[in-house]
Parts: sequence; structure tokens; C-alpha cells
Amino acid sequence: MSTSHDCSPSLGASAESIAEIEAALAIRPEDAFLNYQLGLCYLTEGDAEQALDLFNLTLHYQSGNFLACRGKTRALEAMGRGEESVA
Repeated sequence: MSTSHDCSPSLGASAESIAEIEAALAIRPEDAFLNYQLGLCYLTEGDAEQALDLFNLTLHYQSGNFLACRGKTRALEAMGRGEESVA
């Protein structure tokens, strides 16, 4: 299942994008790319805590994912916990 919606910060997230990615994750919960995309959606919507959980899950499935590392840093900064991203 491919998603036709993108949650990049320039486009913004939508409830439709989030629902579509969540539906795909219900089928393939271990998909690192889908977890990253959903994390990006939540970060764009201002839910840094949910985004952080999803970026951590992405890194669980794909430890070398640079984009998830960057997303995790952005989520931590949004939560006022930027110093944790250095540790």
C-alpha cells in the first residue's frame, strides 16, 4: 500500500494523510518509512511527543535512518529537551 499524501513541513499534515498512513501501518507496523512519515505528520501538526515515539520506533526498525535521527532531534527541541539529542 502506498500513500499518496506527504506530511513534509512545507505541505503540512492533514487528518486524511494521518489516517492513510495509520491504515498502512495497521497492515505493516514494522515499516520504518511509514513510521517516519507518520512521525513527520505529527511533528508538523505540533504533537512532538507522538512524533518522538514514532521516530524512536523508526530507529528501532532501521537504526541508521538519518531522517529519523533528524526528526527525533526536532521533536526533542520542540519539547524543550534539545540537550537530550546530543547525548
